[in-house]
Amino acid sequence: MRYQSYILPAFCIIVLIFIATLRTQVVECALVGTQDSCPAELQESLHILREHSFFFTNIEAVFKATTPNNSIYTIQKIVKKFPATVSVTFSQEQPKYILRIPEAQSENYSETYVGESGIVLNYSSFEEKIVKITWLQEQSELPHQHFIVIANTLAEHAILGAEVEWKSDSEIILKIPDQPVFLFDTQTLHTQIQKVATIMKAKELEEITEPILEIDMRFTLPVLRTAQ
Repeated sequence: MRYQSYILPAFCIIVLIFIATLRTQVVECALVGTQDSCPAELQESLHILREHSFFFTNIEAVFKATTPNNSIYTIQKIVKKFPATVSVTFSQEQPKYILRIPEAQSENYSETYVGESGIVLNYSSFEEKIVKITWLQEQSELPHQHFIVIANTLAEHAILGAEVEWKSDSEIILKIPDQPVFLFDTQTLHTQIQKVATIMKAKELEEITEPILEIDMRFTLPVLRTAQ
């Protein structure tokens, strides 16, 4: 009986030692919404998990410590498979808008996909018709947060295929397929674009016989300009 009383504590100690010393042996990596394997930089950042405890490692903390602060990848799900496999699923930051900047001494424009964090994303094409923003000011500092307000508000109202020409903070031109041109400034930008969605649905516009060329949103009430 005396020996039996030591069996359970000894067994628990052995289990605890096993748990504490067990290391991750296999790391699986996946991206949400794609059948492709993870990029090399992601797989490389996860290799270090093989040096850590299978049960007690804070995987998100390890990933953040081994990747740049501007990483476009975010951990969405972590699954641990006994005895020593860790499966990590990532999401990738998606483009919010296409930034178009005139090339020096040329009529061409450079185009880059930009995410919500401001990171330039490596896309050659994107399925959704996100807004194109053409920057026509000479100053170098871009108002990214204003661009995000435009992109998010248009997406919120399912306005696709829009284009913006940013001439100045007081003259922002919004072009939407099959709609008049809208004029904005940076004051209450979110509210102005929300009003665009309402105007697009307004039946009163159909009663105006003259073609509407522009709708100026920079006033208390929208100002309509027709061909006359």
